[in-house]
Amino acid sequence: MANPGRLGFIRTTLVGGILFLVPVVVVVVIVGKALGLLDRAGAALARVLSVSDVAGIPAPRLLAVLILVAMCFLAGLVARTSVARGLTQQIEDRFLRNIPGYTFYKRFGASLIGAEDREEGDVILVRIEDAWQFGFLMERMNDGQIVAFVPGAPEASSGSVYVLTPDRIRQVEVTMAQAVKCLHRLGRGSASLIRF
Repeated sequence: MANPGRLGFIRTTLVGGILFLVPVVVVVVIVGKALGLLDRAGAALARVLSVSDVAGIPAPRLLAVLILVAMCFLAGLVARTSVARGLTQQIEDRFLRNIPGYTFYKRFGASLIGAEDREEGDVILVRIEDAWQFGFLMERMNDGQIVAFVPGAPEASSGSVYVLTPDRIRQVEVTMAQAVKCLHRLGRGSASLIRF
């Protein structure tokens, strides 16, 4: 007969793997479809322009990349409007935040390019019993308590959520990207990030 503890471990590990892979697979499929469309558009444009290559680079691929850059720039312009920000916020609130890991990866990506919001997602140190752990400030409640996500190591996308009194956290001048890198390295590099 199978060990119940071992079956529980297998089940939770399997579910955790599925929850991790689902958003990754969705992104890969969407990007793959977009690249397929852009390759066809680049090939059609290359035929119209009667160009086969530019400096040894196949014209369809170069044009596909230029189309992608132009689309990203235009999307960036549209995203700066208040209407687009409101629509994006509604889509995030109703759909995207329900995808496991979406909020974490969004903040992590913003941290990598230096565009993260301060306050929400700030890296903090959280006191759990007699130890301090990296955490992320998720929300300040009306009664003054703090909602913090304390990630695991080395995989920072899973962890635990705690509601804490303010005396159990410390602000640190560390970006999310730096904290996640430190967690991936099982704490190596902490001495250069943390000052008590």
